[in-house]
Amino acid sequence: MGGLCVLLLMMFCVGWILCVFFLSMLIPLLLIYNGIVGIVCLILYFVLRKKSVFTKYTEGYKHVLSIVLKYFLIVYGSISLIFSIILAILNFC
Repeated sequence: MGGLCVLLLMMFCVGWILCVFFLSMLIPLLLIYNGIVGIVCLILYFVLRKKSVFTKYTEGYKHVLSIVLKYFLIVYGSISLIFSIILAILNFC
């Protein structure tokens, strides 16, 4: 029984070390990915807005798709940037 407890404790410690190691590599990658995705989404939104893509279609399914695209780009880009900022703060604290 004692050997089983020691074995489980060793497996837990190895799992914890691997988890911390991979998280230390994963958080900066998530930070970079979310920052890039957020910036690209917002830039794409402003480019499409300048080209009047969102106001070009006034009825039908293209109108609905343009509204969905517009709000998707705004919301997803903003959430990605906010998540990236939160990860950066947590990473450097």
